[in-house]
Amino acid sequence: MMPKAAVRKTGGGQRGGSATREVALRRLDLLHAGGAGVALLFLYAITACRTIHTGDSPELATAAAVFGVAHPPGYPLYTLVSALLVHAFPIANKAFAANLTSSLYGAVTVAGAWLLLRRFGAHPLGCWFGALVLGLGQTFWLESARAEVYSFDLMLFVLALHAALTAATTPGRGRLFTAGLIVGLWIGHRFVNLVYLVPLLVLVRPALFRLPRRGRFLPAAAGFVVSLLAYAYLPLASAVDPPLDIGDPETWSRFWTVVTAGQYSRHLASSSAALSALRLGHYVVRLPWQAGAGALA
Repeated sequence: MMPKAAVRKTGGGQRGGSATREVALRRLDLLHAGGAGVALLFLYAITACRTIHTGDSPELATAAAVFGVAHPPGYPLYTLVSALLVHAFPIANKAFAANLTSSLYGAVTVAGAWLLLRRFGAHPLGCWFGALVLGLGQTFWLESARAEVYSFDLMLFVLALHAALTAATTPGRGRLFTAGLIVGLWIGHRFVNLVYLVPLLVLVRPALFRLPRRGRFLPAAAGFVVSLLAYAYLPLASAVDPPLDIGDPETWSRFWTVVTAGQYSRHLASSSAALSALRLGHYVVRLPWQAGAGALA
């Protein structure tokens, strides 16, 4: 049972409203979430790769170390944030520092997931369980121990969910602008994230209906447009001729080629139905191992 004082109802009896219930976060909740984040950060840090890893990790670590341009779509926000963190870490091994940035992103994701579950009304023990199932998942742990874009991606997703929920429960143009900004940064990071946009729209829908019809979508749209400024990093970084400059996006045509990542779209479009079914089957078979104790629940 949730204490009545800690539950906030919104949207009831209003056009387009919903029976959203949100638990108001308390200081103890923040301490719990912080504890989960710190514990997982320690675990990721001590298990993080001490040098370059396989796959795209060496390239992404290099891009962060030299403020370079990675492969399409360039990952400008990830590269810029990671580069600032890599140069802030007081260690000479930049590859290890780049891996530690993923550890930080993963830890923030776990803490944010704990708070998100709590805001939706889960018991603190359930929040711990859910956060640890996420944080200790095989792939999530791996991506939090090497320089890669995925823990950063999930961190942005959790932040976007928080922003959308805040805009829905306490509507206002400033909150909608913030939600649009964070959602834009998340989608701009990896365009494939568009397929996960539905839960965000469901969350923010009540807020949109509480605003005047005229200009209802303008704050969120303005935030989304501002988020696109992150892509200015690509031509600016390329202009100083860094050691890693894939696509050389200084001209409009080369910039567009890098951002749209057309070669990857063609690769995905060429996948056969049989190969897609095989991948889905592999995913289903591996899911219990990925979720660990969560599969038993």
